[in-house]
Amino acid sequence: MTHRLTRFLLTVTVISLCFLGFGGVGEAKPNDLALLHNPLAPAIRQTFTPAERASLNTLIQTLNRHRTAAIDTALGGSACGPLQPRDALLTITAPFRTRHPERLEVVLACAGDHGAVTLSFTRSGQRTTYLLPPELNVGGRWRFTGAYTLRDINQDGRRELALVRSGQGYTYDQRSIIVLQFSGSQIQQLGSFDVWQRERLSPTKTTTRASLLWVQKGPAPVLFAQDYALHNGWQKVGFRRVPWQKATVTFLNLETRGEGMGVEGCAEGTACSPSRSRTKWRGPS
Repeated sequence: MTHRLTRFLLTVTVISLCFLGFGGVGEAKPNDLALLHNPLAPAIRQTFTPAERASLNTLIQTLNRHRTAAIDTALGGSACGPLQPRDALLTITAPFRTRHPERLEVVLACAGDHGAVTLSFTRSGQRTTYLLPPELNVGGRWRFTGAYTLRDINQDGRRELALVRSGQGYTYDQRSIIVLQFSGSQIQQLGSFDVWQRERLSPTKTTTRASLLWVQKGPAPVLFAQDYALHNGWQKVGFRRVPWQKATVTFLNLETRGEGMGVEGCAEGTACSPSRSRTKWRGPS
């Protein structure tokens, strides 16, 4: 009788961990999972301090002032308006490329619906800026609308970065997140995950779906999605494990120290050619 009761309690516990904790938006979750993204929560935009805003404005002015032909080529040759203060998405000091804290500033690379972004790291007064071109964002009518950090999901002592991407196609509106991790000068994409989509099936009919992303932290983090469909309110329609989609990110390493800004290097495999005498090409170290 005791063994039968123990088996029953274990079964109830497993079922609770797998399903009951995900019964609705905002409900309790299993203790070993952390929320990675909730597309149903209101979007939060960072409010910058005067010092943070001053640093971001300096970066924006530098990017506007020293745009090179090589950078415009990397952006797909699209006409970009000058960056504005509103194009700054995030600034935070935390360990990213190493276990030592550094300041990360995330600013769009091109105003408007274009899909390129810059990541600037500053430590001990030295700033290095990476340009992530539109290929990360599949180009088109897409734009990065937010950025936030993840609290060390692989437990290596460093944070990861999530970029929120919004856009639309002919029959749908969509939102997704791109997760990046850093190691030295290397950038790796851990995955691009759709988290919200509204599809127009006809002029009078649409379907809307959303996915909350959860992660089990560890040296090999495990990602899960709780799927919802909008039908007389949000209804849970599934819970699944989501595979990571690791890929090497092609990026340009921009030199933004002081007044000079040229392209310092490009990722291996990038089709690059020098266009100015001060522009030097090499693979990132």
